[in-house]
Amino acid sequence: STSTEITPSTTTTPQQPTYERRMVSTNLDLITMNNIDLLELIPIGIIQTDPFWKCIYVNNFYTQLVGIRQEESHGDGWRKTIPSKFKQTLDEHILNSRMYKRITNFEFPIKRQDNSGSIWIRLNSRPIPSKEDGEILGFLLTFQEITDVKNVERRSQQTNTYVSELESLSKIGSWEYDKTSKSFSWTAELFKIYGLDPQHFHPTIDSLTKYVDSNDLTRFAQALEAFRSFSIYIRIKSGDGLEKMVHVVGRTAEPDEFEPSDRLFGTVRDVTDVSRSSKKDGGKMIKLFEHTFKHSPFGVGLVSIHGDWIK
Repeated sequence: STSTEITPSTTTTPQQPTYERRMVSTNLDLITMNNIDLLELIPIGIIQTDPFWKCIYVNNFYTQLVGIRQEESHGDGWRKTIPSKFKQTLDEHILNSRMYKRITNFEFPIKRQDNSGSIWIRLNSRPIPSKEDGEILGFLLTFQEITDVKNVERRSQQTNTYVSELESLSKIGSWEYDKTSKSFSWTAELFKIYGLDPQHFHPTIDSLTKYVDSNDLTRFAQALEAFRSFSIYIRIKSGDGLEKMVHVVGRTAEPDEFEPSDRLFGTVRDVTDVSRSSKKDGGKMIKLFEHTFKHSPFGVGLVSIHGDWIK
C-alpha cells in the first residue's frame, strides 16, 4: 500500500490557500488499492473541512446519502443539509472536537435535498492536527446512516410502552433473574404490586424477606435454585402495608448455541381480589352444601376420593 493525499476542492475561499497547502502535506494517511481511493468505496459519507468548517473534499457516498450534488457541498454548501434546529448542536460538537482534540459525535434526522425522504444520521467529527505543532488544520466529518437502528429503537420503545400499559391493566409485573449474580430486574408494574420505589429498592432474595411470607419466600428461593419452570402462589405484605396474594410464574430462557442460559424470566400477578372472591364464594358453597346435606329428603353421603365414608 502507498500513501496518498486528498486534493482540496478548487472552489475554496480566499482565506484557505495557506491552510490547504499545509493540509496537503500533513493530511491523513489514506490506503489506496489499484489507484482507487478507499474513501470512495466505503459506505460512509465523508467530508474534510478547513479550520473554518468549509468543505474542501467530499466523497461520492456523502452526496448520494444526503441527495446533494458534489459541487453544492463545497465551502458552506454542506451545512444546508443540516436542519436549522441542529446547526447549533453541530457547531458545539465541532468546537468540542477542536478544543479537546478528540472525536465527538451526535445523531439527528435530515430531509434529503432531492426530496426523496428523511433519514437519520450519526455524525462524527475528528480534528486534523498539524504534524509540526499540533495546530488544528481542519476536520474530518463522517456521516453514517442509522435509520434502521432508529426504527428498531422506536419500535422497541413502542413495545415497551404497550407492555407497560398491558401490565398495568392486568396487574401483572415481569421479572428476570440472573443466576450468576443472583439479582433481579423488575418492571415498573412489579414494583407497583409490591408498593416499592424502584429508585430506593434493589430486589434480591435477602431484601424480599421484609415483604414476603417466610415460608413462601423459602419455596420461591428453592424454585429459583432448581432453575426450571415453576408456578407458585405466595403471600406478600407490600411496602404500603397491604397484604396480597400473588401468583409467580417462572421459566428458563432459551439457551443459545454457544452457552447455556443463566437467566429465568417470569411474571407476578396480583390475584388478591380473585383469592378473596374465591374464599367468599367458597364459604357460601359450604353453607349451601351443609344445608342441603341436612335437609335433603333423600339419603346423602359424602365419600373421600379413596372411597372412605366421611359423612
